[in-house]
Amino acid sequence: MKGKMTLTLISITVLALLPVQGVRAQCKCLLVPDVSVVARGGTLGFDITVTNNTDEVQVFGFATYATKPGGGKYPPSGYLIGPVRVSLDPYGLRSAHRSLPISSDTPLGTYTYHGIVGTPGAGLYHQCQFYFQVTDDPYNCLACHSGHHSIQHGCSGCHSGNSLHTLHYGLIQCVDCHSFY
Repeated sequence: MKGKMTLTLISITVLALLPVQGVRAQCKCLLVPDVSVVARGGTLGFDITVTNNTDEVQVFGFATYATKPGGGKYPPSGYLIGPVRVSLDPYGLRSAHRSLPISSDTPLGTYTYHGIVGTPGAGLYHQCQFYFQVTDDPYNCLACHSGHHSIQHGCSGCHSGNSLHTLHYGLIQCVDCHSFY
């Protein structure tokens, strides 16, 4: 069922959109999760932003899928969202908030949620992603067991490229410069 994340099938499919070497990303995507740890039976919420980096109107497709712990694409064919046709004015952007249910039998572990932007024939312009954990206890990080939830983003303050931690009260803090977001 589209939008329901049961994550029990194991299969890898090749995307129809292939990266274009040496081409500046005309259009980009950004995915930002509400939280980085979701309990079974909970909801994964996230913001989606797509941008047009050109001085011309751009029409492209946007889609999302997940990679399961240990590998394998979900859904095995198709996408969780999309492909959605997007038309943006020069240097325009569009943002939306979406959420997906995490079923009570979803395997525990760390998942990667991917967004892709591109057009058939022209290829893949850009990919974006975030990591999230499915756990029985949403307040205990599976990786560090600290109660802080690690997400893989580069810090926009110090540009370290290292992990940020989402604190219990919803703030995000860089592990290097300790900036809050």
